[in-house]
Amino acid sequence: MSKLVQTEWDRFCEGEGMKKTTLTASRNRKVAVSTLRESGATREEAIVLAKHMAHNVATADKYYDQSRRVEGRHAVLDKLGQAFKDAAAKGQQQDEPMAGGSGVVPSRAEREQNLEELVVERSKVETGRPDEDTRQKKKKKAPRFSKWNEGLLD
Repeated sequence: MSKLVQTEWDRFCEGEGMKKTTLTASRNRKVAVSTLRESGATREEAIVLAKHMAHNVATADKYYDQSRRVEGRHAVLDKLGQAFKDAAAKGQQQDEPMAGGSGVVPSRAEREQNLEELVVERSKVETGRPDEDTRQKKKKKAPRFSKWNEGLLD
């Protein structure tokens, strides 16, 4: 960019209390295209601006259209929020117990205890062994040394 434009940009940054940054042609294109689109300009005006700035219209659509990205994000987040609200409302309306259960939700500690008991029972079935407490533990044997190692220990 020209020194005149950069000087004006530096003055603006100082006046606004912003950090001075280099003003590049790419930054100018992004700001101009984003500002035009956020103002609600027509597609024809955006094409004219893209041609004036000498870059491809598809490139401008892909990289500079921040307003559409924001709108898309908000639409998705709104849909997700509504889905969660609907699920919560549906969950509050269900006062009937679930099929196959008592309708009472166990606490986290009870669930963990039940899981531990299930794992222990399953391990007994899979290994065919009794509990760990009744099993005899093998004694560790002393390490054997070769004749070569025995000579080093003397």
